[in-house]
Amino acid sequence: MFNGLSLPILLTIFAACGSVIWIAGLGVLLSASMLQG
Repeated sequence: MFNGLSLPILLTIFAACGSVIWIAGLGVLLSASMLQG
């Protein structure tokens, strides 16, 4: 009963955390390249 409901929720949380990490990484790379340039 719980697995069918918690799996999509866990996947959404995982995807959201992944997106935040990707955006943070891109922002750090952009600021680093701008500081060096």
